[in-house]
Amino acid sequence: MSTVFNVINCVHPPDPGRILFKGEDITGEPPYRIARRGVARAHQIVQPLATMTVLENCTVGACFGQKNLPLGRAQDVVHEVAEIVGLTDRLLTPQGN
Repeated sequence: MSTVFNVINCVHPPDPGRILFKGEDITGEPPYRIARRGVARAHQIVQPLATMTVLENCTVGACFGQKNLPLGRAQDVVHEVAEIVGLTDRLLTPQGN
């Protein structure tokens, strides 16, 4: 499965074929541009973020793919999503827990 994500994120070029996202050809775009479109992968190496809270980690994710998203708005988005998925009570928990 990781090979598919690597191709979608242009870490590896498709051979043959192309990658379409929302009807647009994104084949060959750098991974940071693809991430700004809202397509990103998370590696399972969490040590650098382990001391941050769930809110802080999710805020990083909310900011990453959004151009010019103010920090306060990113945190609002995190709170909205946490409410939907029932994790509001865990936002201040250290991510490592």
